[in-house]
Amino acid sequence: VTVVGTQFNVKQRDAFFEVTCYEGIVNVRTKTLSEELRAGDNIRFSEGKIIQGQNTSEYPTWLKNISSFHRMPISHVIAELERQYSIKIVLDQVSPEILFTGGFIHNNLDNALKSVTQPLNLKYRMDGSTNVILYPSEK
Repeated sequence: VTVVGTQFNVKQRDAFFEVTCYEGIVNVRTKTLSEELRAGDNIRFSEGKIIQGQNTSEYPTWLKNISSFHRMPISHVIAELERQYSIKIVLDQVSPEILFTGGFIHNNLDNALKSVTQPLNLKYRMDGSTNVILYPSEK
């Protein structure tokens, strides 16, 4: 990642890497790719795939204690929930590949879980103080 007079965000989680440009230009280079991002552009590297997209936010939402996602597999969203709240989430008859667009706040676990489960027609239950089970609403 090369800065060219800009504002940008880099997110790294295990096998996930994302660069989002908010202002100016950012050059992103790998062994096989050289991409110039302009304001509103982003690029993701996840599980061997490269996904280019657009960003509608004017700033990184984590600055406001919000995690936001655009067409991300629920497995990535769960990993971030677990990271933010020091919990363990188990999927019960829910594919880890279903896509989620939205976000959750970092200061209220119940609201965060509702923000993720309701748009996907899922429910959750607490199994102890740090274990959460996500399951389909019809179960």
